[in-house]
Amino acid sequence: MNYNSTRSLLLYPEYGRNVQEMIRSIRNEEDPRKRQAMANAIVSLMGHLAPGPKNGSDIRPKLWKHFFAIAEYQIDVVSFEGIRYEAEESNIKPVPVDYPPTCETYRHYGNHVRRLIEKASQMEDGPKKSYLISLIGSYMKMAYKTWNKDHFVSDEGILKDLKALSKGKVHVEDETSLDVLSRRTKGGPQNLQPASSENRPVKTGKFRHNRNRRFNDRHSRNNQQQRRRG
Repeated sequence: MNYNSTRSLLLYPEYGRNVQEMIRSIRNEEDPRKRQAMANAIVSLMGHLAPGPKNGSDIRPKLWKHFFAIAEYQIDVVSFEGIRYEAEESNIKPVPVDYPPTCETYRHYGNHVRRLIEKASQMEDGPKKSYLISLIGSYMKMAYKTWNKDHFVSDEGILKDLKALSKGKVHVEDETSLDVLSRRTKGGPQNLQPASSENRPVKTGKFRHNRNRRFNDRHSRNNQQQRRRG
């Protein structure tokens, strides 16, 4: 019996062992044109067997990379783009992505709040800076309520955290309001008013015709009842 444990390692199980054996068998083909044609046919078969989308723009280069890897980079063919992949290219590792710096304290506010505070500390004193500071404090209050729903949130505590995060660079005025965002969220647009009878759209067409017909029918029934009583 020929068990899988005695066979060579199956490099890409999604294509099956038959595809792997075909790729490694055509390495001994001496005719370059026939070998290239057989390689193209095998890659097309791999495209049907590969999981995921079949019409992606990057499916062909991936299939050819897998083809050369299965052939152990010991086959003299080229891809549809004219590329012959080498073993060194498969060993290239991507550049690691650094995580953004974080701070252990005041993590519930997020890194964006720190960036906004740095931006506000670099601005000149004026109404724009004061309004930005009030927005930052209002957002910090909303974020604090999100993570501490069962606790009371005071403006004094938020302003204290704001000063600590800015390391004293941001001066918070005493009359600074921390309910700017909450008022906008609850109040909504200020120009929305209930439509009066003068501004209501007039309904015409089929609706008016049906309403007039109902009124006429009701009026005729009342007249008939009055005649019967008389």
